[in-house]
Amino acid sequence: MRSITAAVLAALALFAASATADPVVRYSTCDHAGIESSTNNRHVNYLATQGSCTFAQHVARLWVHSHSCGLSHCNVWEGTTAIAYCNYATINTPEYTNRCHNSSSVGIIIGWKKLH
Repeated sequence: MRSITAAVLAALALFAASATADPVVRYSTCDHAGIESSTNNRHVNYLATQGSCTFAQHVARLWVHSHSCGLSHCNVWEGTTAIAYCNYATINTPEYTNRCHNSSSVGIIIGWKKLH
């Protein structure tokens, strides 16, 4: 009887812990048509965000033209304000993935390929 009670209590504790755990972070895919730079040889082929697609597209357009962004980490600048920080690229040749976030920790995923 004790082992059944212990098992039930353990299951209830596990259920309670999972109910209070952080929710799964969800990303929405965004339109990425035309986001590319022939100067930097990059074409965005995937774009997703936890927030607004309008903001993610804006960041991606600035990111794709930034010479400091790409394989290395960088700040994405709008004038004198850094509006997002992007990490090093994850390389899955011939595709690359950069993860960015704004000051509120809203995530953006930029998937890209080299044009040539």
